[in-house]
Amino acid sequence: MINNRFVHMFSWGLLYSLFSLGIIGLYKILLKSDRIICIKFLGRKRSRIHVSDCIIYLIITIVSAIRLNTGSDFYNYYLYFNNINDNFLSVKEILFKPQNGYLVLSYIIKLITDYQYAIFIVIAIFSYAYLFHLIRTEVDNTSCALLCYFFLGYYAYSNNILRQYIAMSFVMCAYINFNHKNYIKCAILSCLAVSFHYSSAIVLIIMYFIKNFKPTFNKFILAIMSGFTGIVSLNFLFKIFVKLIPSAAGYEKYMNWRRSGQLRLILAVIGMCLIYGVLTYVILKYKDKIKEKNELRYREIIFLILGLCINIISIRQWIINRVAIYFYQFIILILPVMFSVIDRKSRAKLKVSLYTFMFLYMIFSSVFLGENEYYSYDTVFSGNSPISDVEYNIIHGWGN
Repeated sequence: MINNRFVHMFSWGLLYSLFSLGIIGLYKILLKSDRIICIKFLGRKRSRIHVSDCIIYLIITIVSAIRLNTGSDFYNYYLYFNNINDNFLSVKEILFKPQNGYLVLSYIIKLITDYQYAIFIVIAIFSYAYLFHLIRTEVDNTSCALLCYFFLGYYAYSNNILRQYIAMSFVMCAYINFNHKNYIKCAILSCLAVSFHYSSAIVLIIMYFIKNFKPTFNKFILAIMSGFTGIVSLNFLFKIFVKLIPSAAGYEKYMNWRRSGQLRLILAVIGMCLIYGVLTYVILKYKDKIKEKNELRYREIIFLILGLCINIISIRQWIINRVAIYFYQFIILILPVMFSVIDRKSRAKLKVSLYTFMFLYMIFSSVFLGENEYYSYDTVFSGNSPISDVEYNIIHGWGN
């Protein structure tokens, strides 16, 4: 049965990877003959929309919006949305409930429609609209940014850990607005991030504290050493964290979580450490050129270094790697800039090496990483019903 399960998991990982490769390939083809639509309002040009972006946006939005039983917490998010009116007696209770962002969003959507899967459609529409806005405003090489987004698993995250993914998007947007001195927007976005996931609060504080730290190889080595030290003292560090943020005590259950010792999850975290360790090391080699090209991207390299430290700590406790990806997500913006500062001959060789490594990691993480306990892609048109991941595994004879 275990062998059958891993065959199923591998098939899913390969399917996701081939889909991602197909999306990137199609996007590159579309960019060659890209057309731009200019939207005018009151006689003035307001925005430029790329046809290539629109096509890819529609594909990935539809795939995400119509999925069924895909993503580790799909069933929970489904229940939260459809039980919103039954579980809460008043708007006041929803507004003042901790981490209420998803509940408030659910309540608003419920006022408009009772369609049971509406929440997934709305999140997909806005999530990927923001993605393309981000890469068009912050990156020159959009195909490289989109490749990083898919190959490093962020599209998978958007379908698996919904609340945190939304919080991650708000965190990145808040940080970018802070750098552009849009402080009111930054404050609003930071509050929205925290409303969707507690973890974003500590992440935002750390980001603003370390944002001016210079990225160096010494800090890279220190992060690795600190990560291994953190593995040994993890329980002690977590107790301090809970004392500082008492509302996070609910996460204490993860410290002795039975799944943390699963070999596949340990391997998944080690794999993530390796891919980001290599990418961060390569980026550091070109950090001075990156600084000359884009000061903001240069400063964001420190986030990758800190993310690596947290990632190494999570070898002992898998769930902690979800904090690391808050910091890691900036690689989507940094890597395209790095490639732009390398001479053409060296760039071509490096791209082949890193893209191949990232593609293999995508297959590996799709199989081993515990963010999708269903390992399936069904749609709302398949005739199946929403079920929990536990039920799904029992039905297939794999147990919980």
